[in-house]
Amino acid sequence: MNVHLLVKTLQNATLVPSPAVQEGAPGAYVYVVQPDNTVKMVPVTTGPTDGINTVITKGVSPGDEVVVDGVDRLTDGSKITPSGSETVTTNGAPEAIAPSQAPSGKPGGWHHKKQNGQAAGQ
Repeated sequence: MNVHLLVKTLQNATLVPSPAVQEGAPGAYVYVVQPDNTVKMVPVTTGPTDGINTVITKGVSPGDEVVVDGVDRLTDGSKITPSGSETVTTNGAPEAIAPSQAPSGKPGGWHHKKQNGQAAGQ
C-alpha cells in the first residue's frame, strides 16, 4: 500500500522541471536561456522536489527560460536551437510556451540539437 502525505503547501514557490537542475563542482545549477539563444550557467539553491518539479529558492526568477533536455552537452555560453520552451513559474507547474507542449503532458523545454554531427554552436 502506498500512502501520500501532504506535509506543507508552499505558496508562491518558484518551480523548474527537475531535469533542468544539474549538480556539479559549483553545486546545483541550471542553464538559463539568454535572448540570443545562448545559455548561462546559473547557480541555484534548491528546495523540495516531487520528482517532476523542483522548488528554487535562489538563482532564477519567474519568467526565466531553462534548458531541460540535452544539458549534459552544454557549457556556459553554448548556442542552442529552441524546440519549444518552458518558463519558470510561481505557485504551480511550469507553463508551456510552445502550444505543442501543453496537451502532450511530456516535458518540453529548450533542447540542445546537433548539426552536421556536432553540437550546435561548437
